[in-house]
Amino acid sequence: MNNFQKLSPESLNEATRLFIKVFNDSPWSESWNEISAYAKLHQLYSTPGFSGYGMYDKEQLIGFCAGYKEIWDQGQNFYLLEFCISNGLQGKGLGSELLAFLELKLKEEGICNIYLLTMRNGVAEKFYKKNGYQVNQQIVLMDKKL
Repeated sequence: MNNFQKLSPESLNEATRLFIKVFNDSPWSESWNEISAYAKLHQLYSTPGFSGYGMYDKEQLIGFCAGYKEIWDQGQNFYLLEFCISNGLQGKGLGSELLAFLELKLKEEGICNIYLLTMRNGVAEKFYKKNGYQVNQQIVLMDKKL
């Protein structure tokens, strides 16, 4: 049986190793290293309103989710920035279990909405849609190369 724990400064090293394994592998094939991945997760952890949970099988971290809360005119929103499940365990319902746990905790805290960004037409988009998320027609993601 899996258990969940709030992410702490002590768990960031373990989360960093998992983050690198997951996102440097297919389908993302990114190029994170210990320094950049730790800096990213530490920066997120230090964000006001941070909230994150690790999913553990016994003592081993097998997944985590992390983001931050933001006050809005009609309540608080949560921005889910990082979500990963160990490579060999993906596709077995663990991600849905972790997401349901996060949603329960956020609901208990009075969060009104969860927002996230993901690649269009990828495995992550399919995962989130399967779990009841939809494309928000009111928000446009814009960028500008500098």
